[in-house]
Amino acid sequence: FAEEIERVMAYTNEGPILAKVEHPDPGPGQKIVVIKSEMGDNAGNKLEVIFKRKTETDTCNIYWLSGGLETREVPGHNWLNYRVLTASSHASSTRRGCIDRSKVQRDVAISHELGLINVSPSEVFYVPAEVEVSYRLWAPGREIEAQP
Repeated sequence: FAEEIERVMAYTNEGPILAKVEHPDPGPGQKIVVIKSEMGDNAGNKLEVIFKRKTETDTCNIYWLSGGLETREVPGHNWLNYRVLTASSHASSTRRGCIDRSKVQRDVAISHELGLINVSPSEVFYVPAEVEVSYRLWAPGREIEAQP
């Protein structure tokens, strides 16, 4: 086992009980990313995770990378999960003809089916080593009516 990561083991009236949980070694070319959120009152909060990779592109097309997320159980903790990202190394694009054929390095998003997930104190992702992970925390707020 590679890494001990602090995870919530149970909830009590005084708050969560945290413990170090051993997670499997990342595979070749992978790294572990842990997203920790503040415990506070997070009822209704959602987490949006964005994966991106530097890729050589042209300047006029829209590019994306295909990917998938597989949820796996932490060995010995059948209720505790982590997610493994698989991503294509070749970008797809809109394939428009470009007058300017110059190449640039850009961050290209990796599409996946995760969407918004309920916030927990720590989310664990295994991702390819060259992938950058960022996230946004969405919290419910006051409603705003659309103006005509």
